[in-house]
Amino acid sequence: MAETRPAEPVAEAPRHSLLGYLDLRSHWPTLVIGLVIGCLGLGIGAYVTTEGARHTGELALDVMISRHRDFVLSDIGLAFQVGFGPMIAPLVLLVTCAVVWVKDHLAALVTALLTIPGWFSVEVGKFLFHRARPPAGVVHALVNEQAPDSFPSGHTAFVAALVIALFVVAHGHRRTQGWVAAIGIPLVLLVAATRLEVGAHYLGDVVAAPMFALGTILVLVAIGGPVATFLRQKLPQGA
Repeated sequence: MAETRPAEPVAEAPRHSLLGYLDLRSHWPTLVIGLVIGCLGLGIGAYVTTEGARHTGELALDVMISRHRDFVLSDIGLAFQVGFGPMIAPLVLLVTCAVVWVKDHLAALVTALLTIPGWFSVEVGKFLFHRARPPAGVVHALVNEQAPDSFPSGHTAFVAALVIALFVVAHGHRRTQGWVAAIGIPLVLLVAATRLEVGAHYLGDVVAAPMFALGTILVLVAIGGPVATFLRQKLPQGA
């Protein structure tokens, strides 16, 4: 009787990572979608700056909002003005990444690496279009914003970029992604609404901001697979 050879041990499957989506070496549909969304954001900028806020109806909308202000929403908007502004937003990102770090070191790093360029992508729109802020006296603005950098909204872009980054690194964890979407999407909408409430932006500014963030992050995700694979091999995973 032939000797029975012991079965070779089956290699243990690698522990599922929060970054499973980034294992893709090439993801052309994601790249194309990201570029299209980014171009749509630029298209909105070209349209609203060419037509002007009076012709697009954005100024009339801001005026209407200023005449029917909700004190609670206004207070939230003033809090967001500081909390998601350029001085405090980096601290918000740092704290968020510290929480993620406990679960997965690489996920925390990628959260930052996606959020930062997603946030700062709006600088392209600000540089190209130089859109003036809503006239403070007309909309009775609650904040002092005078620089010609209304398009797109940086506050809205920051929150959108952070939410999108967290959603990406939670790939494969439907429950986590569900919580990110359930909390993050309403938060982005609330921030956008409060930017109009306090008279800091026009509608086109807050609509285009998430497009800049999403388009940029999708492009980074599409081309970041090899980098993510390399980093996963070099960095330890959290417990």
